[in-house]
Amino acid sequence: MLRAPGMLRLDIPLDVIEDDDSVRRVARVADQDVDVVDEGDLAAAWFSNVAGQPCRLVKLHPDAAPVAWPAG
Repeated sequence: MLRAPGMLRLDIPLDVIEDDDSVRRVARVADQDVDVVDEGDLAAAWFSNVAGQPCRLVKLHPDAAPVAWPAG
């Protein structure tokens, strides 16, 4: 559940993964390409409104390899 001043609450279930390849994407994280799931237009609009710039909300696909964060 996410909240921001002046915004309706946004509920994004973390344990639900769409079994539809149309929402599967590749994102660049820590200089690596990782498989992610796009959370859709409603979540994108919510985050874009809060951030004041275009955004997409994605989460790591459960079949994706873990992200190896650089030491430092």
